[in-house]
Amino acid sequence: MPLNYDSTDSFSATRQEEFEALRTAHVPRYLFTAWTSAGELVHSPTGNYMPVTEYATTHLVPAGFFYAQNERSAQNVEGQPFYDQSEANLLVMANAHVNGQNTPLTEFSTWSSSLLGTLFHAASMAHQKEKKVHVTMVDRMRLDGGALFWHAPDLLGDIGSVHEYLAHGPVRGPGFKTATWERLIHNGLNKLVPKLKARTNDKYGQDLRANIFQDAPTQISDEDIATARQVAALFGDLEIPATIILLAMSPRIVTHETGNSKYLRLNELFQGLGRYRSIGELAEESWLNRKGRIYADSESLDIKEWVILLYSLASAISIRVIE
Repeated sequence: MPLNYDSTDSFSATRQEEFEALRTAHVPRYLFTAWTSAGELVHSPTGNYMPVTEYATTHLVPAGFFYAQNERSAQNVEGQPFYDQSEANLLVMANAHVNGQNTPLTEFSTWSSSLLGTLFHAASMAHQKEKKVHVTMVDRMRLDGGALFWHAPDLLGDIGSVHEYLAHGPVRGPGFKTATWERLIHNGLNKLVPKLKARTNDKYGQDLRANIFQDAPTQISDEDIATARQVAALFGDLEIPATIILLAMSPRIVTHETGNSKYLRLNELFQGLGRYRSIGELAEESWLNRKGRIYADSESLDIKEWVILLYSLASAISIRVIE
């Protein structure tokens, strides 16, 4: 059950358990966002101008928390822990956030489980000559900023987009990795996704993404793996999951196969990743082994592709079908 506008008290123990269960089951471990250094400014309650969200290569701080940390107003009610607030207050804030309103100051940031959609967003900003376009990837299990992530419909019900995830609080820590658009292109991103060079009025490239997945599935070649690893290296120690997700940005034969031929192709990928065995541990995580909720609808074929590829590889490693 999503946030309740009639609930004006802080969360009961039962409601907190419900929302914690949603976070565990419905939110991917890896999420993405694109941003530019030329951010929008809003007028804060004390008269100063401040960014809607403070983006940096090492962290992201929503406006409500940025204000709370920097102005220290005795009357400030922003920046409180999620469960210390009322559902009604959070619902108003989350609804304003997804509708692009600057008041109340948001304590949320927006994330996507589609790296491909995020890259099209970054490409759109780059085509518009935005300054210093960046792409950030997070491993939400390796953050230390206290941010809590939800699938937007779990907070907002039917008005929440199935393609959107909301994080409450500052996002930072070892699992926060950022690459500049220029470096991504330099390292070969356009080789993996040539359609990123196309200009489109849709900043998330939904039509182009759909076109990509109308093509026949292809093999993952050694060259594909080498290029993906070169691009993924820009995300530091998230290189291995980033590589797998990058390789799934077009339909792949391995995700449609069964039996020995599938395991043969998975083993080739495993060898190309340097036999990185810790991938197998992901097979036990509920967000991955309950795949249906993560990609949600027919417009999310790129998300479905990476979830299936990652799960197939992780489960094959965990049961030692591939070595």
